[in-house]
Amino acid sequence: MPHVDIPHLDLPFHYHTHQGIVTVATVEQDSMSDIANCVETIMLTPIGWRDEAPTFGSPNLAFHKLPIGVNTVEQTVAEQEPRITMLISEEPDKLDQLVDRIKIELKGREGEGS
Repeated sequence: MPHVDIPHLDLPFHYHTHQGIVTVATVEQDSMSDIANCVETIMLTPIGWRDEAPTFGSPNLAFHKLPIGVNTVEQTVAEQEPRITMLISEEPDKLDQLVDRIKIELKGREGEGS
């Protein structure tokens, strides 16, 4: 298990067992795993859901006309997570025309992995 200097909880929340010791899984702060967790949290949190940060999260895209448009997603994430650049693609599901698949690929601003 790698050493973590500044731990952040890993997502989804889970435990590790190492030599009979159970610990909560963490990632290094500012690592690509941490940033990816932050982007996932932004996309899964409805705006207004967090009382302490009412503008945090993403708008409900459930009933938007397809295609949704990657600009909406890109702007939402970029405003709340400045540590990365993104490559976003969008395509309709092959089996269900009412489902839109949005893929977000991340790259660190200073080129530190993806």
